[in-house]
Amino acid sequence: MLSFGKNIKVAEKNYVDTIKIIVSNDMIYVPVTIKGKTYQFLYDTGASACVIPDGADELFEKETRKQKVRSADGVISKNNRSGILSEMTIGNLHFKGMEGIMMKDQGADSLILGARLLYRKGILAKLDVKEKILILTDRKNFFDGEKGYHVPTCLFYPDPTVNFSLSNGCKGRVLFDSGFNGIFAFERKYFDESCKGADSLAFKKQIQWTDFGSTMVTANGAEAACDKIIMKLDLKLKNITFCDVNAMVHPKYTGMGAEILKYTRLIINPKNFELIFQPYCESDSVRLRFYDSGIGYNSSDGKMKVEVINTNGDVYKKGVRKGDYLIEIDGRPAETYEDYVKVLDEIDKYKPFIVKYRKTYGEIIEAEFPALEEE
Repeated sequence: MLSFGKNIKVAEKNYVDTIKIIVSNDMIYVPVTIKGKTYQFLYDTGASACVIPDGADELFEKETRKQKVRSADGVISKNNRSGILSEMTIGNLHFKGMEGIMMKDQGADSLILGARLLYRKGILAKLDVKEKILILTDRKNFFDGEKGYHVPTCLFYPDPTVNFSLSNGCKGRVLFDSGFNGIFAFERKYFDESCKGADSLAFKKQIQWTDFGSTMVTANGAEAACDKIIMKLDLKLKNITFCDVNAMVHPKYTGMGAEILKYTRLIINPKNFELIFQPYCESDSVRLRFYDSGIGYNSSDGKMKVEVINTNGDVYKKGVRKGDYLIEIDGRPAETYEDYVKVLDEIDKYKPFIVKYRKTYGEIIEAEFPALEEE
């Protein structure tokens, strides 16, 4: 999305504002008030413009032009209506000049706050999902006294993009993208380069399973079907390493997602060109819980359909196959993406749970999944 936040104005000066957030399915939502009405916007550091549903003209102050939009998988849509949103209030801060783009309403996450606009405006942010707070400030030195592991952002990009290296693999650049609810996804080019490297055999041993399908829903709809490669590896960012990362290979996208915030607070400091990680374990080696359901869904038709599956996994052994539809989790309906997200927020994450699927000819199959969280 080609916006740079140059026209954004914040009414306040020398501010520090603490905003209560909602965390749902590892995603962060902030209350945004426009024209006296409050909406929950997805806080998306991967988006360089705000997104509103097509037809929500009342949120525009003025329409400017038709605009192309490039989604995470590289697909470009044309002729999206864009413009300047009416004054937005986030916490106690008032923003004018926020760029917005109208997109087809895809249900969940139809309202997106392009947090890269705040980054490019030089606004510092601290994300703490345990305390459920977002701190925004224009004070360059506000976080200087806090401990943490400082990782420089790339000067070539006006975004929170940092260098990384893969265990037994290559190096590259990754965007911190809080609009992605996984932990880490990396481009196929990095995978191919690592498979040709000196430690290629060790790198390939980190592959957990593979399949072919479409599971990511981007700004322009469902991605094209592609190879799905799930890996368990270590991700190093300068002086901090995240171990046992559930990583997914993607054709054209490299992002570190919001799920990483389950393990660390994060300060985004565009004025010092750095991200500051503050792991809850207070160590430079952060061991993650590798959780792999062995299954992936596509919700592009409004239903949660099994699109990829680990043929060596427990769910497959129970009889679940590609094309089956998810209908229930822990006794609660979960046929749509909205219901699916709601259920995952409501169930006891520290206990195993039963999931039901319906085959195209009507048979119902049950499978047990391990607890989502550890005590």
